[in-house]
Amino acid sequence: MQQTSVVLMSRVKAYLLVVLMAFLIASLSSCGDDDDGPGLQDAVQLAQSNDDLSTLVTALTEANLVGTLQGPGPFTIFAPTDAAFDAFIAANSQYSTIQDLLDDETVLTAVLQYHVVNGESFAADLNNGNITSLQGEPISVNVDNGVVLNGNASVTGADNDVSNGVVHVINQVLIPPSLAVQPQNIVELAQDNDDLSTLVDAVTAADLVTTLTGDGPFTVFAPTNEAFENFIAADGRFGTLAELVSNTEVLTAVLKYHVLNGEKRSTDLTAATETTLQDDETIAVVNESGDITLNGNTNVVTGNVDASNGVVHVIDRVLLPPSLRIDDIVSIATAPETEGLDSLVVALTKFDDLVSLLGGEGTFTVFAPDNMAFRGLLETLGKDRISDIPEGVLKRVLQYHVVATAGVRSGQLTDGQTITTALGDDVEIGKTVDAVTINDGAAQVSSADIAASNGVVHIINAVLVPPLELSTLGTVVEIAYFNKDFTTLIAALDRAMLIDDLTSGMDLTVFAPTNAAFEAFITASPDFSSADDLLAAPNLADILLYHVLGQRVLSTALPGLNDNPTTTIYLPTLSPGPADAAEGSTTVSLQIKDGAMLTGDVAINTDLVDLDGGNGIVHVLNGVLVPPTVVQLAAGDGNFGLLAGALGDANLVETLNGTGPFTVFAPTDGAIETVAPLPTGQALTDILLYHVSNGNIVSGNLTPQDNTVTTLLSDGAGGFETFVVNGTSLAVTANASTATIVATDIQGTNGVIHVVNEVLLPTE
Repeated sequence: MQQTSVVLMSRVKAYLLVVLMAFLIASLSSCGDDDDGPGLQDAVQLAQSNDDLSTLVTALTEANLVGTLQGPGPFTIFAPTDAAFDAFIAANSQYSTIQDLLDDETVLTAVLQYHVVNGESFAADLNNGNITSLQGEPISVNVDNGVVLNGNASVTGADNDVSNGVVHVINQVLIPPSLAVQPQNIVELAQDNDDLSTLVDAVTAADLVTTLTGDGPFTVFAPTNEAFENFIAADGRFGTLAELVSNTEVLTAVLKYHVLNGEKRSTDLTAATETTLQDDETIAVVNESGDITLNGNTNVVTGNVDASNGVVHVIDRVLLPPSLRIDDIVSIATAPETEGLDSLVVALTKFDDLVSLLGGEGTFTVFAPDNMAFRGLLETLGKDRISDIPEGVLKRVLQYHVVATAGVRSGQLTDGQTITTALGDDVEIGKTVDAVTINDGAAQVSSADIAASNGVVHIINAVLVPPLELSTLGTVVEIAYFNKDFTTLIAALDRAMLIDDLTSGMDLTVFAPTNAAFEAFITASPDFSSADDLLAAPNLADILLYHVLGQRVLSTALPGLNDNPTTTIYLPTLSPGPADAAEGSTTVSLQIKDGAMLTGDVAINTDLVDLDGGNGIVHVLNGVLVPPTVVQLAAGDGNFGLLAGALGDANLVETLNGTGPFTVFAPTDGAIETVAPLPTGQALTDILLYHVSNGNIVSGNLTPQDNTVTTLLSDGAGGFETFVVNGTSLAVTANASTATIVATDIQGTNGVIHVVNEVLLPTE
């Protein structure tokens, strides 16, 4: 009985032990379930709590995958950041915005499922190889340097434990292989780029499509449409793209020169030269921190465009193989084998800037006068050498032969076409079946379409004269314009806008100061320190017009020039005087003394007089004339030396150099000598003031009868002394003397002089 009780107790203890063990196991299991339950978020909740995963959350919602990823799993989820989604949209042209992707439900679902793997794999559990996604396609894994998926997506936030698995944050969106866009080949890339349409046409015409769609790999430097346009414009061999395309031999060589064997991205272009498919001709390469220049002038504007059979770099110029390169315009003109352009070269090489322009980059058309053309110009101008032509004029003439914006072949010229030159003036083309002429036949093209690397040259049989220069031919201006001794005069006439007046006027006489005359004038003048100061003077036009008469005055017609007496004549100039001046202009006094012509103290070069300018006469001066006041007129006229001295003694020079106007009845030296010696002091002042009246009284203002003239001399009673002038006889009746006006209307800038043959006396 006791033994039975012992056995029973043993069985009860054993049973209780089993029950206790089961309870403990159940409790432990329950505790384990609690660790992945209430204590952790599920995968969706984790994403919702992370601001960098907001796009992923939106995408999961749109794809109805929230429920799946809140299921028991376990899952391994690769979660792209918002930035990863932005980069995905930017790289895929079929989507403009995230919303475009969200609206594409089929693709969206496949992409999201491709980021989920069944089972829980922490970073330490991953190995090199492939894992299968929930979408069904494999994801490649590499753990050699962190965790990298499909070769480009890196895990940036690993092992985010969730209740139903683990989340790894990644920096790129993974694309299932079945959805990945297959890269285009080089030709397909070009066909899809509107800026490369000319290249596509050229590759097709050259029968290179098969080559460039082959396996390769190739590196292609792809010129844009604009690059081709600029090449056609600059290269004198091809007037149009069609001409280039039709020349398949040249076209093929040019295109193959843009292709390298092998794939060379920007970082690989480090050698000084790269060998092309065009007969192993090379391209010079400069790579400065990724900025790539080819052959010294061609830039890579878009690099590293990947293709299935290589890489494309878009460039801004067409590359020309060395074997096809030709000389620039200057080199062609100066080449020994180029005949007939020696004179042009002589002219051109005087100007470094023009040589640099036409020898450099650009697109030019040059109408090149031959040697006979320059000989004809020199004969027209009466010159012996090109160096006799003022350089400023010569440069303008050369610029008139250059079109600086286009290389125009003869086939592109049309009848009546106008082309703007580098000078800014136009030339007009005439074209018939037999000939191309310029400016109404002034020149004819004798040899057309000489190709240069920077344009085209047409040889012509005459020098084209610009409109301004042409207008001077056969006029008084021509004599100075094409003479190196008168460049300052021409610059002044141009600044004062008087060239047109002098070329269109008729029967003119021009007193032309030389460059030396202007230089001496500027040196002596207190008002000017340089030629620029003179050119900026507000009275420049008045000064210049004081050198011009409105009538032809030949030296042979001047009395006394050949028999050597002293003679003075007064001639109205075109320089404006006071409003009521007799001729509307100031007067120049021209003296003939000892066989020489003088105006004031300025001599006329008697070796260079009576130069026939077609519309007038030119006399050369060794000084510059300035429109004078009445005092300056008297001082510069040899007939009034004593009067000028007396005005100085009486301190009246400043007064009579004033604004005025004044009318001066000026006694000659001979008249003063009859009453010499003149009084001094106030008596002298009174006599001189008695010869001056306010106003610009010209002879035409006088009536035929007696005219009372009020002088500047006070009568002591609040008025002024007067005298009478008879308008018919020009007799002068003064208070204590009589005289006759022997010369009238010598006009100054501030008044007029009438010459009298006796001193006018106010008192006995």
